[in-house]
Amino acid sequence: MSERRLGLIGYPFCCGRSQGMPQAVAALRRAGIVERLASLDHGDLALTLPTGRAEGDPRAKNLSLVAEAVERLSEQLSRIEGWPLILGGDCTVILGSGRVLG
Repeated sequence: MSERRLGLIGYPFCCGRSQGMPQAVAALRRAGIVERLASLDHGDLALTLPTGRAEGDPRAKNLSLVAEAVERLSEQLSRIEGWPLILGGDCTVILGSGRVLG
């Protein structure tokens, strides 16, 4: 069986729920996860977070920001060779990862 590589990427994003989710990625990094998995790190995505009250339909909050974040995550995941380990994010991480990983 061939060796599978793992790639680490931070997704410090939240548009619909707890505002603490983006800080979880930084907390995991401060706790030393990167040093333990140093050869795998692909950094955190630079994402636009909401600055105030959610925009648009309450059933699809901040849709334009979510679409942008999902696109960036998909692009980054498509460049990782091997299996990605995604840190953080709200449920939108499923949209970006599912798009690439099927």
